[in-house]
Amino acid sequence: MKTINKSTRIIIASFSILMSSSLQANSHKLYSFVGLELSKPTIKFTEQNVTFNQNITPKFSFGLGKIFQLDENWQLISEISLDYSSSSIKRNTTTNNLSSGRFNELGLWTSAKLKRNNIFQHVAPFVELSVGTVNANYKFNGDTSKDRLTGYKAMAGLEFNIADKSTLSVAVGYSNFDDLPIMNPSL
Repeated sequence: MKTINKSTRIIIASFSILMSSSLQANSHKLYSFVGLELSKPTIKFTEQNVTFNQNITPKFSFGLGKIFQLDENWQLISEISLDYSSSSIKRNTTTNNLSSGRFNELGLWTSAKLKRNNIFQHVAPFVELSVGTVNANYKFNGDTSKDRLTGYKAMAGLEFNIADKSTLSVAVGYSNFDDLPIMNPSL
């Protein structure tokens, strides 16, 4: 069995659309969201000849969140989401034959984001910590490997208010959930 080394994952952009009307109760807001995250895959396969076909991998998510207003400048945001991503991968064999496969992730994540408002107009810096479980599938030429992983992510970035109930976040971070045992694909 081969493994994918732990690596840093850079989150390039995350776009969330707040889909429902906010419920207000004692300055707490409950909302649902749909999101699109674009990240650069930096998983390093132990086999030298396995690589990603694309530079940017999309991840789709939806979930529920709650905003806690700590004071006039600070917010604590708690979210639970279901995330899905799929990446195309390729493998060069020892005979220089090219084969392709898929790397899929389906995860259930809970996160806490601390956001500082009122520093810049429509821009807020934040730090975010997430913990989740990910079902990861690797498929190559009929060989498959499935694993359930527990992971965490830590990110820091900027959140831009681009429209009413819509934000765009740019963040850099680290995750440990890129560690996936995979079967040795057939040559």
